[in-house]
Amino acid sequence: MTTFDAVVLAGGSARRLGGRDKPALDVGGRSMLDAVVTACAAADRTVVVGPASGNPSIIVGGVPQGGVVSYCAQAQETLVIANRLVDDPTQWDAIPKVCEHFITRMPGDKSLVSYCEVVMQSVGFKKKEGAAAVAKELADDDAFVLKNTAPFDWRRALIENRPAMRELIQLYARKGR
Repeated sequence: MTTFDAVVLAGGSARRLGGRDKPALDVGGRSMLDAVVTACAAADRTVVVGPASGNPSIIVGGVPQGGVVSYCAQAQETLVIANRLVDDPTQWDAIPKVCEHFITRMPGDKSLVSYCEVVMQSVGFKKKEGAAAVAKELADDDAFVLKNTAPFDWRRALIENRPAMRELIQLYARKGR
């Protein structure tokens, strides 16, 4: 049986919802976030990335482990960007350095360490697929998004902002040593 960890991205400004808290929306009598976390029940660990809301963000073996990815907004935002760049082979060497940077500066932050472990596990899976295959998959996904989505689609924003995200990750990778 394959083991896996799950990362649930539950943040954002919800502009299309008028600023309403999307993870808290009712879906079948419970919050959308609860429904998604329940769907991740088979995961070894589930990491919920988003603003602090009273919900546990790290669940290991069904046991809540703590708050948001980190109470340091700078670490949280940077690591979410690192996670979004896991599909970019040009960033594979930088991502571990970014995790090291924050872990060494915030020892004892279990949520941060758990999130970094999930990100590193994702990088490991992608490396097994091979850089050429992952780069082609990313390029194909980008082409599909650019051809088939509206100008305000969030996936377009990720593509358009990828150079800035790469720059930020490289900055923290240099600071890591």
